[in-house]
Amino acid sequence: MKIAAVLMAAGASSRFGECKLIKEFASRPMFEYALDALPYNTLCAIAVVSGRAEILAAAEARGFIPVLNDRPEDGPPRTIRLGMEAVGDADGIMFMVADQPLLRRESLEAMVRDFQKIIGEEAKQQLQDWYGIDHPDAICACVGGGSNAIGVMNAFLDDERVNLYGYEAGGNGPESGKHAIRFAPGTGQLGMFQGTKSYLLETDEGQTLDTYSISAGLDYASVGPEHAWLKDIGRVNYSWATDEEAMNARTMEASKKLWSRLNG
Repeated sequence: MKIAAVLMAAGASSRFGECKLIKEFASRPMFEYALDALPYNTLCAIAVVSGRAEILAAAEARGFIPVLNDRPEDGPPRTIRLGMEAVGDADGIMFMVADQPLLRRESLEAMVRDFQKIIGEEAKQQLQDWYGIDHPDAICACVGGGSNAIGVMNAFLDDERVNLYGYEAGGNGPESGKHAIRFAPGTGQLGMFQGTKSYLLETDEGQTLDTYSISAGLDYASVGPEHAWLKDIGRVNYSWATDEEAMNARTMEASKKLWSRLNG
């Protein structure tokens, strides 16, 4: 399930008398709090719609899609339309206004997780309806930013009978430098990325490293903090699969190789 977000930052602030989004709130421009709150690692695309150059520049610097609305007097419908066109194909779109400096990222991440948990809930119901069983032995999922993976795992987190496995994008292998493995020894480390503490591919100076994967969407430098927590408490077993292994996983021999890596 692909969920996108549109940050609406094109209002004229007519009642305020001037653009309130660039006014300081606790020593920072108000719009920056909204940008920091966006759960980038759980969304397929984020568009920021505004008519102000400084807001669009800040959005682009964070890797979001900057969208110019040069007619803010047309009101929210134009901003909504521009945002929807920018994020493209998505199963759902979260709209957020930029004048909410007290909104926290944790709240938005919980919303995305609750949208995505339908994946696991449907899987659980289908197992009962189709096979007459109330739980699987294991759940395996690919982990990029981690929203789809947490969606399918969420329904089974409290059921200790279900083993949970997450596979990161191994690219050309952990020693190649061309991968997106955050959890394996010698790869990622705890760090701060776009306002969130999680496992991250970075240099000792804190510079984010380039990533690689044959799969679009899995080549992400960090990972959702809920996955970091699940790793640390040992609820989910995380490993990785190289491009070659992933392409060959349809064969029984290759699948057994990946399984053996997870189980030592």
